[in-house]
Amino acid sequence: MEKTPLKHYWNYKTVNQLSYMNPTSLLALLTGILFFISCSKEESFEKKKADDDNKGPLLVKTTMQPSGASYLVTATFKYDDKKRLLNVKNDYEGTVNEPYAEQESSFIRNDKGMIKTITDIWNVYDEGNNLIWRDSMALNLNFTPEGKYTYGIRIFLDTDNKKIRDSIAYEYNSKGRISQVKIFRKMGDNNEYKDFQNTGYMYDEKENITTITVRFFENDPDPQQVINFQYNDKISPMNFKDEALLNGFLMDGFNTPHCLTGIRDLTAPENNWDMSYDEYNKSEKPVKGTYINLSTQEKINFTYFYQ
Repeated sequence: MEKTPLKHYWNYKTVNQLSYMNPTSLLALLTGILFFISCSKEESFEKKKADDDNKGPLLVKTTMQPSGASYLVTATFKYDDKKRLLNVKNDYEGTVNEPYAEQESSFIRNDKGMIKTITDIWNVYDEGNNLIWRDSMALNLNFTPEGKYTYGIRIFLDTDNKKIRDSIAYEYNSKGRISQVKIFRKMGDNNEYKDFQNTGYMYDEKENITTITVRFFENDPDPQQVINFQYNDKISPMNFKDEALLNGFLMDGFNTPHCLTGIRDLTAPENNWDMSYDEYNKSEKPVKGTYINLSTQEKINFTYFYQ
């Protein structure tokens, strides 16, 4: 899957996931799990009236297809009766003649809707569609009575099946949005935690994330990664806000109020993308769109389904 729509998308989206994924799972994800690729026939979903926060129907499925691809990947979204995210699942459809991975994320909430636990499961397959690796992660979260996440404990296994334990701390800006995610990793068998990763988020006046910075302390003195984002005035397919940042990465296009139109990686210009949208629904949410890599001219088509 050399032509991943978001090879870069995963570079900075998973640049943070590097902190808890083992290399086997990461390699599989980097080779294509980010493709939410379209099926040739899609069911027509009946639109329902959504609340003011969503400003339109709920996103239930996203598909993406790079030019010339013979395989399909879909992302499906499930919600509770109050329209809060419960599950995201990525699946491949069609013929995949190279290693790939499928991922499922679940969000366990308390009675007030705060996320108590996030679990991720990856199934990694070889070019013959044989399961060769299964990986998982659990992030247990703590929060204030006012609804701000304070810290979390993340547990996963490394390549030697040794348990890795991260402590993740959250800082907020004056408008109550997460501005820093700091990850500390437990080293060895003692209780010592050391700086592992910092991710910073900057916002515009409309609360769109305009810049993220990522620093891995083990890579010092290498410069931190800096990625800028651009938007139009249309409504994002879904805005999960700070819930999309709790693991220290992004759900690009799903964590801000407006539609993403550009990605600029200042440290890797070959990973720059432009996004355009061919059609919107009555709620001004996108129905069809296209991503183009500014370096390779690679083209990926998106479709969004709402209910």
